[in-house]
Amino acid sequence: MTTTHSEIWKTLSTVNVSQHVEKKGNLSYLSWAWAWGTLMEHYPQAEFEMDWKPSVEADGSVTVWCEVTIDDCVRKMWLPVMDNRNNAVSSPNAREISDARMRCLVKCLALFGLGFSLYAGEDLPAKPSRAASPKKPALSESNKERLRVAAELKSAELEDDSLLPKQITIECLKAMNLKWGQINDTNFSDLFSQIQQFEPGREVSF
Repeated sequence: MTTTHSEIWKTLSTVNVSQHVEKKGNLSYLSWAWAWGTLMEHYPQAEFEMDWKPSVEADGSVTVWCEVTIDDCVRKMWLPVMDNRNNAVSSPNAREISDARMRCLVKCLALFGLGFSLYAGEDLPAKPSRAASPKKPALSESNKERLRVAAELKSAELEDDSLLPKQITIECLKAMNLKWGQINDTNFSDLFSQIQQFEPGREVSF
């Protein structure tokens, strides 16, 4: 009975490769020896063939090719010779080409289902890293209390029922062109000083 692509996929895609993933720099990969050994456990009749004359691109980088055959099922894959940052290598040496060939073999096996999930998303453009927004300094509870007391003392000093502590604080914030949410431990002393100097109708100066 001839083996089909569908049967091979159902068999190999269910193999758990998570315990066999290795890291080198930014690359995650499967050992070619483990991958081929696993294939042999299921399909000992499988064969592979390399393009022993890799193609050289205009920029000097090199692409290798691999073909895997299981009965009448054939898959082909290509892979540039890369460094551990996924960048193509210009004028690679024999060792780099050899390593790329074996990685290409493993990638070709992924087309049959073995370790396919490892390559999911590799063709998507890299997302630009977003620099973390600098954390804004907060207003501590002790400084909040100092501002509250200053406003209450100023309200009592003015003896004006229309100028409650909260209203005095709001008027000083308006004059400073700030909102309460913009006050923190770095600039609270400016507001504290303005509350102490507050007089109805007097323009706030810095």
